[in-house]
Amino acid sequence: MARRQVIALYLLAANAPDLDFIPGLMVGEPNRFHHGVSHSIGLALLFAIAVSLLLRLRQSEWRWKPFLVFLGLYLSHLLLDYFAEDHSAPYGVPLFWPASPAYYMSPVPLFSDIHRSNATADFFPSLFSAHNLWSVSLECLVIVPFLLLACALMKRMRSESR
Repeated sequence: MARRQVIALYLLAANAPDLDFIPGLMVGEPNRFHHGVSHSIGLALLFAIAVSLLLRLRQSEWRWKPFLVFLGLYLSHLLLDYFAEDHSAPYGVPLFWPASPAYYMSPVPLFSDIHRSNATADFFPSLFSAHNLWSVSLECLVIVPFLLLACALMKRMRSESR
């Protein structure tokens, strides 16, 4: 698989929980289904299994690495949403669905919420605001050092295994 395809697949995995906007956009209320079951560990597991099985079609055997990578990417989104302010119902994320329908939100939010319109015509333009740019920038400032550390550790492990 080409490097661009891998990066695109990783970006899709990290943002897959927000695909719950699609049914809302189709019914004219983009936020209607947001922070539903797609924001749960249960769906993260199903997503990682499904993508790993699809990738297995290209390989001869099951490999744990793709499963763990896609699970980690999906879970990173849930973690960021858990630690973000949430000013619209349902508040928080249903982390432990299907085991529990309860919603969870950090008592001490680290990130600001993302402002977005609930009108289909204004939804995408509303995402491009100074507030949202600032919110995403702060999330990147927190997560990028961890990504760099993970890349450095992987590079070190590869060089030691040679």
